Amino acid sequence: MVKILEMSAILSLVVGTTGLLTNMFFLDWGRTATLVFALFNVTGLVDMGIALWLRSRMGEDGEFWED
Repeated sequence: MVKILEMSAILSLVVGTTGLLTNMFFLDWGRTATLVFALFNVTGLVDMGIALWLRSRMGEDGEFWED
């Protein structure tokens, strides 16, 4: 589950960053496109944070630690 979350985070960050740069330098899609691509970036950052937090809570065998 953590691997899927990490991959979706990376994909969201790539799509968001590429879209923002394309919108800024090559095309002028407008404010809505900027907000959509910024939302992709925020979603990717949140997903990456959750994935890293979950990974830090997992033990050597891949199971969650008992507190």
